[in-house]
Amino acid sequence: MAELSLQDGYHDLKDLVGKMWTLDPSQRPSYADILGHNWFKDEMATADEIKYLFTEDFKKLIIDDKELYLKTEKSEGERLSKGNAG
Repeated sequence: MAELSLQDGYHDLKDLVGKMWTLDPSQRPSYADILGHNWFKDEMATADEIKYLFTEDFKKLIIDDKELYLKTEKSEGERLSKGNAG
């Protein structure tokens, strides 16, 4: 499967799962909507391909979260040092 098609399929899967997990049941897709979703229309990614892409997304989330934490920690440290200086 080509990388572009794999990425498209992965995003289709995330879209479908997100819609199915909507908290308001009236907003969830019907069975017919699910079967008509792009995820079922295109060539399917293998389980290994999906696992790889989910793992890569998870790694990005961890990195983004760590960077945000470090920025917050640095800002808090600067704020505290300014408070102690005055």
